[in-house]
Amino acid sequence: PLRAPLTAGVSAGIIAWVFHPAFFAGSTYLFIGFGLIAAMTGSRREAIMRALRPTAAFACFLGLLILAVLSLSSFYFLGKDFYATYAYGKGIDALSANDGARASSYLASAVAWDRSDQYLRAWSQAIVADVRQSLAQGGQSPTDLQAKIAQAVRAASDASLANPADAMNFSNEGNIYESLIPIAGGAEQAAYESYDKAMARDPVSPSGPFAAARARVTAAEQMQGLGNVERASRIGEARTFLEKALALKPDYAPAHFMLAQLYLKEGNVSRAVERVEAIKAANPFDAGVAFQLGMLYYDSGQTDFAEREFSRAVDINTDYSNARYFLGLIYDKQGKREAALAQFRRIAELNPENLEVTRIIANLEAGKRALENIAPPEAPPEKRANVPVPEEKK
Repeated sequence: PLRAPLTAGVSAGIIAWVFHPAFFAGSTYLFIGFGLIAAMTGSRREAIMRALRPTAAFACFLGLLILAVLSLSSFYFLGKDFYATYAYGKGIDALSANDGARASSYLASAVAWDRSDQYLRAWSQAIVADVRQSLAQGGQSPTDLQAKIAQAVRAASDASLANPADAMNFSNEGNIYESLIPIAGGAEQAAYESYDKAMARDPVSPSGPFAAARARVTAAEQMQGLGNVERASRIGEARTFLEKALALKPDYAPAHFMLAQLYLKEGNVSRAVERVEAIKAANPFDAGVAFQLGMLYYDSGQTDFAEREFSRAVDINTDYSNARYFLGLIYDKQGKREAALAQFRRIAELNPENLEVTRIIANLEAGKRALENIAPPEAPPEKRANVPVPEEKK
């Protein structure tokens, strides 16, 4: 009677061995399982059972019973892990497709089966995406939105508790709080504290100080009731954090991108260009400075100068995807479709998961403009809060 569940358990072990790295306990389990199946087959099984004394036979039966229970339980745990992985993958696909509600539903299912920090982190991001889409579309009650916001905060906090050594969890927690700065009291300080914890755990990554700078810019621009002095103070703190990020990685595109935006918001483009040109003179082979200067020229409509600086950035660092991105847009505006395609195809090689770049390539290959049906509805690339091609942490 025990042969069927034992066989099922061994089969589950084989499947687990295929999808997960081999380990000693699992290998031992399979070895014993195969031996017992062989021993329980036909006349050999009967001969073995007759040769055993009653106590030994009982012990053998008990051992087989335990192994059968473990075999059946292995199906449960293997199935649980498999479904959690499946739901996580579907949730990430939905999140990439900007379907926050569907992503949140799938990721909630993944978390129900496996409360790993990775799944919790993704779930919190999906809930925030769902909230943003609900606010844009309207129709949801404030009570429902508040419940979702509280759920996102809990999920992000649980991810940090699940793995407090990983800076990504605190960075994600800070990002959740940052998204709440315009609408929730106390979110600003909570975001700062979370980013501080992330920086403490990964002090060599430029993404930590960059995120801290971005939170301060968000507060300066979106918090109600701030006076000019308070706003200026937050912008000053943001510049300090951006300088820290660039000290860690001089060509870190997000920091240069944000600095260029801050200069432009001062309303004096010529003065901003003068500042960055002076930095360029002192650092002629800094790809990040070339990119920042290119952004200033691009946003002010001086595309010839912007093309020169983006090209210089690519000459210094051939893998500088964001410089290639804006260089490709310039070529598109100039009607140089093949040159634009060459830039975006290279970006796709370096960043194969970037969906926007994939859509741009499809547009250009179809004879359309690069950003057709991309901006709008999205904001123009130079007006976004971050670079079009996200960079790795380091």
